[in-house]
Amino acid sequence: MLGWMIVFLGVGFVIGILVMSSCINDYVKRGLMERRGRIYRIIEITNTLKETGDDRIK
Repeated sequence: MLGWMIVFLGVGFVIGILVMSSCINDYVKRGLMERRGRIYRIIEITNTLKETGDDRIK
């Protein structure tokens, strides 16, 4: 029983890492994030949100 729990925990970590890296790559392609070595930097997105017509930004 404990073995299965460890296996499912490992599978969950792998799936989470794959989803997170896919999202980060999409943000880098859109220009919302910048990669500098191993560090990702979020670029100012207020102008991007204004262009998309987000009602919360005024």
